Amino acid sequence: MPYSVNAFKDFKDFKDFKDVRSSRAYGAVVPELSYAGQASSGAVSSALDTVAQALANDSTTTGANGVPKGGTPKFDQLHSRHFSVLFEKALLKDLRVEGDFPGPVQVLEKDTPFVTLDLSAIEQNEAFWKSERDHLRDMIWQRSERLEEINLQLNDILSFFGLIAPLNPSSMPWTVHLLQLILNATFSLIAEVKFNFSLGRPAHLCPEIRPVIQTPSHNSFPSGHATQSFMMARFVGYMFFGKDQIDMRRIAARIANNRSFAGVHYPVDSTAGAVLGDALAAKLLDRVFGLNLKAMKSTQSFSVHLPETDHPSELPRGYAPVEDYAELNVSQDATAMDPVNQINKEADPIIRFIATKTLLELNHLGTR
Repeated sequence: MPYSVNAFKDFKDFKDFKDVRSSRAYGAVVPELSYAGQASSGAVSSALDTVAQALANDSTTTGANGVPKGGTPKFDQLHSRHFSVLFEKALLKDLRVEGDFPGPVQVLEKDTPFVTLDLSAIEQNEAFWKSERDHLRDMIWQRSERLEEINLQLNDILSFFGLIAPLNPSSMPWTVHLLQLILNATFSLIAEVKFNFSLGRPAHLCPEIRPVIQTPSHNSFPSGHATQSFMMARFVGYMFFGKDQIDMRRIAARIANNRSFAGVHYPVDSTAGAVLGDALAAKLLDRVFGLNLKAMKSTQSFSVHLPETDHPSELPRGYAPVEDYAELNVSQDATAMDPVNQINKEADPIIRFIATKTLLELNHLGTR
């Protein structure tokens, strides 16, 4: 699954810092801990200490009086590690995962499931899994044209949606940051779904797949890249266009397919991830902006349906390939967001805060 590479940008100086690639390491250069003129370092600390001692030697100040002040939290003054943790807690409140391999595995809000994934129909079906591996072997001969995409998408999927929506961190810092926060926040939920299935990677069973990137050590089903790509395609589509935007869904399908071209995912992983991503996006659009899509009126589900056949070699896939799913499952909801009032007023204050900032940017851009 791709991580947001900008997870720890400082809000006040968002546009002035470049990506912090090692953002998960506390020892990395973190903008929020930088000084006014340069990054923090031992040399700066030593020089500051020398000046501080010189001032202390000449100072007649006896110190300040009083006690530290508390009060209403100011979200725009939080550095982003703290903001990210608080946002994730609020965004995922009452969401949980239940079930294990082969399924059904469900994501629930409180006690109500809103998406179900199930592999029970093909758990022991050797013909189905052989067909999946055959698809991957056929893709080997076309992977060279996608290698650059495959490698860039290891850490970045948002830039590709910038082909359709103006995701500029300079002019729309809060909008871009909201999307990055959502990617980071949902990672734990997606990871739990993958863990509960614990399905091995293609190359573990078939060395002839020959992956061109390192096979991830975590589990295969569903694809995290597919989940996050379709989640972003729907979320960004509704933010900017008030609907599912078909080219964004095609980009999501291409990102998902690239993981199979790379040799690290079965094709079925991607379609299941697309279903999960669509369902998560609809749920989060409601939680952040109060958009109640018809897609959430019933539980979304993914399973494989194979007809009885005397010719296993002619066995159909039993599910829509991800590129077909992207075209066939476009939401029919078209909802223009109110640039001022489109806030989930029941949401946690931190969600309302960043949603308000985002809508102001969208309104200024003229997309709403």
